[in-house]
Amino acid sequence: NQLRSIPGWISRCTGLETLSATRNQIRIIHALIYKLTNLKILDLNYNQITLLPKTFGTGLFRLESLSLEHNQLTKLPDTFVQLINLKFLWLSNNQLEVLPADFEKLVNLKILHLPNNRFNTFPSSICRLGKLRRLVLDDNQLTSLPGEIGELYNLEELHLGNNQLESLPDEIGQLTNLIQVKLHGN
Repeated sequence: NQLRSIPGWISRCTGLETLSATRNQIRIIHALIYKLTNLKILDLNYNQITLLPKTFGTGLFRLESLSLEHNQLTKLPDTFVQLINLKFLWLSNNQLEVLPADFEKLVNLKILHLPNNRFNTFPSSICRLGKLRRLVLDDNQLTSLPGEIGELYNLEELHLGNNQLESLPDEIGQLTNLIQVKLHGN
């Protein structure tokens, strides 16, 4: 399709639980999206979004799944950490270099996909996401991992392929629930 924005009138659809507008040409998400207080799933993959509204996260307390893959995001607003019920977050193929301060407030996050971004430093706040089960950071420019990664006790999958890692911290050995580790192309 050729949609270029998520229009403001969508905010009047307060019973909306799922919004999927993938493969459009969306550049703008109206700031009033915060009024969709029943929204559980938001899927905006394959668009041209460069920036989220400054208030994104405010009011979206029921949001559990957010997919913004294949956009042009360079940063996430600080209010992003208000998505306290978020369980699944897909942000691959963007241009992110850092995560918002207090990212660890997303305490219910189970799956975090960040491949094909521009991280050269491992975001240490990820290490405080105790419920995280799958972490995907393939195809970034990571050169090292913090020892705190050993605090992700529930982690089952760790994908770190195609980075610039030369060694791994011994603390990864504390992750006794790991089922899959991918380290190709380092």
